[in-house]
Amino acid sequence: MSSFQPRTKVAMTREEIDEKKKRWLEEKAKEQLRKRIEENLIQPTTHVTCNSSQQTSIPTSLVGILTDTVEQSMKEEMKISHALKYQNHDEDDENFLANEMENHKCAICFELMLDKEHEPMMIVPCGHCFCRNCLQLLTTQKCPTCRSRINSLAVNFALKQVISSYNDLKAQKEKKKQEMQTFIEKQSAHIVDPSVLEIFKMVLNRTPSEHRQEVEKYLSQYAKAKTRKKILIDSLSEIEQEVGHLTTHLSIAESHLQRFNNEHQALVQEIEEKMKNLEELKKAIDEQNRVTTEISQHKQQMEQKKQFILQSVQSIDREREKAKLIIKNFVPNISDYEFND
Repeated sequence: MSSFQPRTKVAMTREEIDEKKKRWLEEKAKEQLRKRIEENLIQPTTHVTCNSSQQTSIPTSLVGILTDTVEQSMKEEMKISHALKYQNHDEDDENFLANEMENHKCAICFELMLDKEHEPMMIVPCGHCFCRNCLQLLTTQKCPTCRSRINSLAVNFALKQVISSYNDLKAQKEKKKQEMQTFIEKQSAHIVDPSVLEIFKMVLNRTPSEHRQEVEKYLSQYAKAKTRKKILIDSLSEIEQEVGHLTTHLSIAESHLQRFNNEHQALVQEIEEKMKNLEELKKAIDEQNRVTTEISQHKQQMEQKKQFILQSVQSIDREREKAKLIIKNFVPNISDYEFND
């Protein structure tokens, strides 16, 4: 153990891996596109005959023109992000991540630090990482890399999460691999149309050398137009299917809208009727308030009149009693009964 100096790798973050992977895949996709076009264009033709005893090969300049033409058409019709969505799941993706995961293998046993037995453990205080199993087998309490003393061990959760993410992507690879294969086959059909290739060879075989440059220019325009047409026609079926789905959704949405409009109209009518009833009730309340006020005022007047009458009666009674006393002074033998009170 004293002479062993294993390699030490610094773990990359998930963001760094994603950014590096994106740049790598973009370059890889562009390179594969150009190679497929060139390979298809340089295949010899077996269907075209001409007076010349020697077949005329397609010049390198035209290969470059066609490559750039198809590449530009593909960029115009399909967004790079759409292509990368599928490119991320092909074998290049797996190879790239596998290469990156080499940085996260134990420097002693070279096992991926993934499961519980090989969990990434960080040595404190030096910070070097090895798998749990290898650290448990150490005969001395010293770091295998820097030989500093091991005070304690801690799980490297950041590294563990990066490795776990790789394992999850690997588990999904088989499911997404078929999607990538289908996508590649579909896009390959757009890259070089065999009929266009045959036309190129036929035309160039019959073109005088002094007109080849001009003919190549128009062949490039022809290839671009035909490629764009094929892409658009292939997209048309998807669009028609989407239109069909949207038509169904539109019918459902219109049905819901009609129902909501009917409910809204019914509710508006109900509210209008209630507002009308409310107005009539308000008028009735106002009328009743008027009547109540009049009755209250009349009652108050009657109360006042009643008090006036009572006071008048009391005053008359006092005058009557006074007169009766004076009469009794003059006629002592008369009784109250005889006054007919």
